[in-house]
Amino acid sequence: MLNQSKIDNADQVENMESKETAKLQIQKLVERYRQVLSYGRSGDYSEADVGSKFILPLLEALGWDINNIDEVKEQNRTLVGPVDYSLNLQRRPKVLLELKKLSESLDGKRTVRGKEQTYPQQAIDYAWHMKLDWVILTNFREIRLYYSQVIRPNEGLVFSIICDKFWQEHERLWILSKDSVSGGNLDSYEKRRTRKNIDEQVLQDLLLCRRGLTESIRSNHPDLSIDTLRESVQMILDRVLVIRVAEDRNIIGFDSLREQQESWQRRGLPTPLMRSFKTLFRDFDEIYDTKLFESHQCEDLKIDNEIIKQVVKRLYHYNFHLISADVLGAIYEDYIGHVLEEKGAEVDIVSMLEERRKAGIYYTAPSLVEYIVRTCLSQKIVGCRTTDEVSKIKVLDPAVGSGSFLIKAFDVFKEWFNEYTIKSSAHVINSDLFRNSIGLDLLDVGKRILTDNLFVWHRQRPASFRDSIC
Repeated sequence: MLNQSKIDNADQVENMESKETAKLQIQKLVERYRQVLSYGRSGDYSEADVGSKFILPLLEALGWDINNIDEVKEQNRTLVGPVDYSLNLQRRPKVLLELKKLSESLDGKRTVRGKEQTYPQQAIDYAWHMKLDWVILTNFREIRLYYSQVIRPNEGLVFSIICDKFWQEHERLWILSKDSVSGGNLDSYEKRRTRKNIDEQVLQDLLLCRRGLTESIRSNHPDLSIDTLRESVQMILDRVLVIRVAEDRNIIGFDSLREQQESWQRRGLPTPLMRSFKTLFRDFDEIYDTKLFESHQCEDLKIDNEIIKQVVKRLYHYNFHLISADVLGAIYEDYIGHVLEEKGAEVDIVSMLEERRKAGIYYTAPSLVEYIVRTCLSQKIVGCRTTDEVSKIKVLDPAVGSGSFLIKAFDVFKEWFNEYTIKSSAHVINSDLFRNSIGLDLLDVGKRILTDNLFVWHRQRPASFRDSIC
């Protein structure tokens, strides 16, 4: 007990010394900032300059390893706005950080898809889309911490500190330290949730879209079989969703679907909106060779134009660039757990989730997928020296579902090939990676989801891996 007490006291002393050291380092950054202001140079600093000269040194003072991308990772900018850094624990994002210029107010605004949004609103929306609770918004002059699971930013504001108060407010600033975040102290500041999680909200919208399409098709085609109705509704939603993801991930032109709809509206002719979308479907099929967009009877069914417009509108509520393959896979697992069933003359959407679980069909948590795949594959791949050796390693998922295990395996193989390419200056074709993976599933919809996931997240033509999915 005595020895443990000594260890605890030593840890406390070390923690206090770390805080004091950080406090001094941060104060030097504040003095540098004041010097920039005194020279009238604040306008010369871009967001990237703010990041490299002020924010990264600040994070380093707070205990984050800024040279380790598994801990502090620069995020890709999206077509509808930037997310600058993520602070990660065990390689998974925990806190997002969005930068603004020294000369910018954190209450500024930006137009996103024709709609004006404040920077705080954009910041919490980014984090919400990524299923993260916390986001930092800063121009260094001021640092704000927001809880993201709220509708309005003021509901989620945890604190706001201006740099002149960093010294006095160091205890609050320390909430953002690695020790505080990894120790769970940050999560104690959670606010009352006022909106659903991203996966729950998208699932709700997909089910509403499915209901609208089902009722419209059933009304216009009362003799259509239940199987054909199910397949047609599923095919339409799959197509619209894949196009939306492809837009936001810059695989196809920004707002392609919406522009097709607006072109149809400008013509002012009483023609089916779905007929206008057929052009986009054929182009998609010709260029990307995905079976999802092959000619299908769903394109020629009579569907009320207002219903199609509502489907498109609902799916433009989201930035699919920020929704991970893991989250979208979980959403789709839940979605296909709801099926269309005839009840007399009516058709209803019935949850089959319990039946699926009784049959052993479960969605595996991303953290568990990460652990299992990396633990198993690392042992096999670590000793490989050539591509031929790696290509002999096979990964089989006999119940592939939405493909979370195979997609993660693809990531691990891709990391190895990327490192190999850098070391050897050899060129490796991405389609070669699919020789390592085989996915099986009884449900066609699961195989289609995996194919679409690999396409939109890894930009692979489905023809390059179709033979690996059975």
